[in-house]
Amino acid sequence: MAFNRLNDLYFKQLLGDERRKDLTLCFLNDILEGDGNGPFTDILFKDKDIEPDGLDGKLSKLDICAKLNDGSLVDIEVQIAARRMMFERALYYWSNLYGSELSSGSVYTNIGKTISIILTNFDCLHGEENWHTPCYIMSANSGRKLTDYFAIHFLELPKFQFKDIMKLRRAEWWMAYFSNRCTEKELETMAVKDKTIQKVLEYETYFKDNPEERRKYELREKAIRDYHSDMQENRELGREEGEYNKAKTVVFNMLRMGMDMEQIMAIADVTRQEAEALRQEWERENERA
Repeated sequence: MAFNRLNDLYFKQLLGDERRKDLTLCFLNDILEGDGNGPFTDILFKDKDIEPDGLDGKLSKLDICAKLNDGSLVDIEVQIAARRMMFERALYYWSNLYGSELSSGSVYTNIGKTISIILTNFDCLHGEENWHTPCYIMSANSGRKLTDYFAIHFLELPKFQFKDIMKLRRAEWWMAYFSNRCTEKELETMAVKDKTIQKVLEYETYFKDNPEERRKYELREKAIRDYHSDMQENRELGREEGEYNKAKTVVFNMLRMGMDMEQIMAIADVTRQEAEALRQEWERENERA
């Protein structure tokens, strides 16, 4: 089975570890190079959990959370499957990170720029063609950016395409790497050309050869597979329940109209056994009423 570079355990180990912060800085500088932030030179990793505001508050889980040398706060999150309310969830995480350093009595000047980077393994921005979509707060009239303090960058792997890996920019190379579309030969060729890429591949080899890391990785992969299997089963059960409720409504209406079982079976497209079971359920409900 192919190695999953989007496994959150591996991703955090690769880009969320103090011992490899040079890789994280390279990733951020490469991805945000056109954002006007300038080169980041240092990074301080923060707690990956942002404590809730109160007992009933939601706990924000960020894959990688850090503070950069210019005071900017950044979180990097991986999403391998579409989730409901994804954009609302992204705003919630961004806002918690934005306010995380504003203590009681402090002033707003203490808050730095806050940048979210969301790497997805699915199309999340329908209608957008580019794999990298920066989102800001803009004036609807002039298109002018209201503030530099808000930025969410969506990186959509399915939208990223390449033909010649040797012609990729550094930001594109990261996408090619996490997409698992590169051959071993292509990766080796790039490693000779670029020391950062060489270090990434060296750590990947170490990770895969380390029994303890590999064990935790496999457990995480199993948990992800089980989650998706359960979600699929729930969706199928939901469809079955929806179809049953639809048939139930139709059969009940026909019973009220005095139709016989043959008519009910033909119109509702149910078997005799299903029609009889629904008739008995209808009679029980009438008795209770």
